[in-house]
Amino acid sequence: MSKRILITDDDHELCEEMAEILKVDGYNVDMEFDSLSCERALNKKKYDIFILDYKMPGLNGIEMLKLIKQREPQSKVFIISGKHNIKDMLQEDNLYNLVDGFLNKPFDVDEFLAKIKSVS
Repeated sequence: MSKRILITDDDHELCEEMAEILKVDGYNVDMEFDSLSCERALNKKKYDIFILDYKMPGLNGIEMLKLIKQREPQSKVFIISGKHNIKDMLQEDNLYNLVDGFLNKPFDVDEFLAKIKSVS
């Protein structure tokens, strides 16, 4: 059974690009474009992996990370961001250990897939 992934990013084009890459590799992928929709999806289905944009409308990726880990602590979570100091920001908030990986925008497709495969 393939892993179920939820991508949440307000950049529709990037979200669709990531979803297509993952679908071709055999993953079941859903997309949401804001935190409210992500939370609704979390209430409806169980996901193995979440890919969250750091900065999006509503709750940001860090707030969604906390919510996901409260409800689904075994789920893997990746934060995607154009900020290169995201790791430092998470360490300052004592959240670094909750994140399973980081993806920088723009991302390398092979590196992206390797990171996802490392937790699936």
